[in-house]
Amino acid sequence: MGTSKINSFVIKNAKKELKSVCMNGLKERFGKNPPEAVKERLIHELDAISKNHHATYYLLASKLAKEAERLHQVMLIRGTITSSLTAYTSGFSDINPMEKEYGGINLPFESSFEEYAVKEPCLDIQCSVAFIQFAQVFLYKEFPEYRQIIYPLKSEGDYGIRAVRLYLLKPEKMPDIKLSDADKCNPESFFDYMFLQGFFHITFINDISMELMRNSRYSDLDIDLDKADLGVSIADLWKYSKKMDGSLRDFRKLKVKTYEELIKVKSMAYSTDVWDGLLKEMVLDKRLPLSDVIGSREDLFDYLIKIGFDRQEAFYISNRVRRGKHLTDEQLRELKAHGADEWLIELCGRVQYLFPKSHIAQMIRRDAFCLKILDRYEEDPDNEQIVTLNGFI
Repeated sequence: MGTSKINSFVIKNAKKELKSVCMNGLKERFGKNPPEAVKERLIHELDAISKNHHATYYLLASKLAKEAERLHQVMLIRGTITSSLTAYTSGFSDINPMEKEYGGINLPFESSFEEYAVKEPCLDIQCSVAFIQFAQVFLYKEFPEYRQIIYPLKSEGDYGIRAVRLYLLKPEKMPDIKLSDADKCNPESFFDYMFLQGFFHITFINDISMELMRNSRYSDLDIDLDKADLGVSIADLWKYSKKMDGSLRDFRKLKVKTYEELIKVKSMAYSTDVWDGLLKEMVLDKRLPLSDVIGSREDLFDYLIKIGFDRQEAFYISNRVRRGKHLTDEQLRELKAHGADEWLIELCGRVQYLFPKSHIAQMIRRDAFCLKILDRYEEDPDNEQIVTLNGFI
């Protein structure tokens, strides 16, 4: 494991503060007497995160989420870091990773890469342009001992969506560069991108929908993004998704009846080379229920556990397959020995990428939010704010 990013940015007493934040959040999320299984998982996660020296990442994500809430901003942290109970209890994810019996969607902690792979978390934040500016000010005030470098990554789309990367460095680590007049007019030439690779950073993905959702959430519309999926029927969500999401064009004939099935289908749509071969044939012939298909990396992990693999081996196989690395000869023999279905073995040899389940859950929540906006539009078609958002969604 590399240590350069860890050493380049550290929050003092991060382990202790993160634990305090999470323990308070545990009571807020699960009540004054949380289930023992929930408490045990949180303690296990915090121990692993502390051992891996990653508490700074999680605590900073929590601080940014609280700052967004204070400023009435909408932000979504993407990626595997949101698969943990730590993320849920510290407030930067509203996706409950526990099993269904505890109100969650079953995201194993292994998905965060803290358990076995020990991969440094990425802080990728989907937000408005305004929040990036707010975040810069917040970071400057909260951590004055660090300097910031903003590096633009890309610009695309009709709505001016851009991504920028914010690096945090100690003054003594800042490169000593004398800029020419030409360089001063071109921010992208200020620093060598390769030089910055070893330093801690946050990627901000600018998305106009975040600003529009903020305006709707904190106006007289009073629609709460955090609870957007409450009271929205799966039938309406599926109808809306098929209409608005081009990635679902190959799945439009499927009958989606449950929340779990909706996650499965959208996961397949955003994964690569999943919806094909025996799996597709068996679903269309109704020999394989939607509830049993593999759409996300978590689905594959759960499948392997169910047929008898231990958690560590299930992680190594699912982590390899989700990146398109396919099975080793030994893993293939093990799958057959455990009685894996033929369609599953075929899928493991075909798939190029498996999408994370937590991100799909966030997408569904956004769809539900947009549906509620559309409902308000039908009730009040002359409301200028709703008309603006309706034009976007």
